[in-house]
Amino acid sequence: MFFTFTNQYLAINLFDNLLSQDAYAVSLTGNPETDAQILIFTKGIPEIYGEELGVTYEFDLTNQEFMNQMIDKMETFDRGSKKIDVESLPANIKQRYVDIGTKIACEFCCSARTLVFKDGKAACGCAHSAAMRGLALYLLQNHPEEFTNDQILQELARWKALFFPKQMMKKYITQAESEKFTPDIAALLLNTRINKNAKNISIPLPSNVENLPDMAGGC
Repeated sequence: MFFTFTNQYLAINLFDNLLSQDAYAVSLTGNPETDAQILIFTKGIPEIYGEELGVTYEFDLTNQEFMNQMIDKMETFDRGSKKIDVESLPANIKQRYVDIGTKIACEFCCSARTLVFKDGKAACGCAHSAAMRGLALYLLQNHPEEFTNDQILQELARWKALFFPKQMMKKYITQAESEKFTPDIAALLLNTRINKNAKNISIPLPSNVENLPDMAGGC
């Protein structure tokens, strides 16, 4: 599944219209290396669930121990002590879970192409997948009205970018150049407003991503 944009500039209006809530502002520096990271790697504390779960985007991408702590906090809702049973979910919530989970996968540490199968069962046993499934389950159970499917997918994509910094940046570059975006990359840019009144803002394309970690957190 691809989202296609028709020109070389970020489709600001398209992103603004994808969701109904107000867009969040992103300030770019003019340096492609820095600006691409601003777009792909979210900073700060996730709204609503960040404080509830004690998770934050604000850490050094090379800090494996810290990332494993973040993974553990989300993974527990998929297969840990706070596991949420998919089969016990109301039918409409389970369908939302499947709709979200079939649009994204860990993909870089295994051959899985989705988080879940169409019946809701886990499609991959790695920790990264379990963390993304766990977060989706937590948000659907505890905040079903506060997060749309697109917003939950965006949260999963934000974590995926932190799990696989180099691979996700390379994926972003390839898709920005082709102007075809898969759901995970499109979700990272979802509803982003960049210099709203500016004209002809080029998509930031870094030239060197080799200094980024291949994978953060154990698989």
